[in-house]
Amino acid sequence: MVKDIITGITNTEIGFITDVNGIAYFTVNDETTVGKELWKSYGTANGTVLLKDIMPGVNSSEPSILINMNGTLFFTAIGEGSGRGMFLNRI
Repeated sequence: MVKDIITGITNTEIGFITDVNGIAYFTVNDETTVGKELWKSYGTANGTVLLKDIMPGVNSSEPSILINMNGTLFFTAIGEGSGRGMFLNRI
């Protein structure tokens, strides 16, 4: 384990782990944001962080289908006012 994202007895459900240039990108519900959001990890506790709460507030962006294409992360997520769409890791 690199980091206990949800401390205590609750299990952390990590999904869609994808390596892009040695950085692990994944989805997780950390119980501080609503629903699943996009995280990244450099393989250390301090380097494992929420990348961005794409849709802050009462809704989850539910990122999924993370794909490494020539060193760029592409994924789908629900954006504010746009529905589900394709995003780059430059958010």
